[in-house]
Amino acid sequence: MTFELPSGWGPLPDDRDFATDISLKAVQRVPLRRFFGNGDVIVCDCAVEAVVSEAESGFIAEIPALKLAAAGGQVSEVVADLSEQVVHFFNFYTELDADEVIGEAVHLRDVYVRQFHRALAQAA
Repeated sequence: MTFELPSGWGPLPDDRDFATDISLKAVQRVPLRRFFGNGDVIVCDCAVEAVVSEAESGFIAEIPALKLAAAGGQVSEVVADLSEQVVHFFNFYTELDADEVIGEAVHLRDVYVRQFHRALAQAA
């Protein structure tokens, strides 16, 4: 069985850190690979595309491939919120067996199980 990556996924030219405020056009596509939350570091095998756009009161960021969204006053805030959501749903979906999910959750569980993993602890 072959696994096809969802739309918005794939290799990107680099793995920059976009967790700081940057100058944005109206809509900016941002590659993300490492996600931080609750003391966990989750890494995706290929960069995930987040779409960050300006809103009336700040910014909105979405990861359409994972059905996630966040809103906030600063780019760093919305990217950090998305990062925490990825960690949360990674932990949620990877604890479920395949027969415990239905509908879209089957696809999302498959993506988290196959494409994401915990970062190895670095030696001190």
